[in-house]
Amino acid sequence: MVRDVDGWFSFFADKVMPRQYRIVGACRKRGVCCHRIGIGLTPVIAMTPWLTRWVTRWYQFVYHFEPLPDASHPTMLFFKCRYLNGSACGIYRDRPMICRRYPQPRYFGQPVFLPGCGYATEKRGAS
Repeated sequence: MVRDVDGWFSFFADKVMPRQYRIVGACRKRGVCCHRIGIGLTPVIAMTPWLTRWVTRWYQFVYHFEPLPDASHPTMLFFKCRYLNGSACGIYRDRPMICRRYPQPRYFGQPVFLPGCGYATEKRGAS
């Protein structure tokens, strides 16, 4: 239930906060997004250790994600899904909203995708 509430908050945020980029392409069904899930942070959260810990614990509790030790991007947290079996989702029919709606453009800045996932971005308004 908590996952659904989080998903609805994201849905309503999408309605009031326009995004600069749109997603193009298609999933190649390789599971790369589940092996390394990137969660973008605002600069304020990224610079505040207790907020970063809170966000990390939120994704552990709500989505059952396992944190990955990666400091390569200062405004991103990286996780692995514990429901992943090889490259297939073990709870596909009941997967969380964050997975159902992947990929989504970020609110701030251009999204970055893992190599081989099949998705890319286009600036909104570009032809």
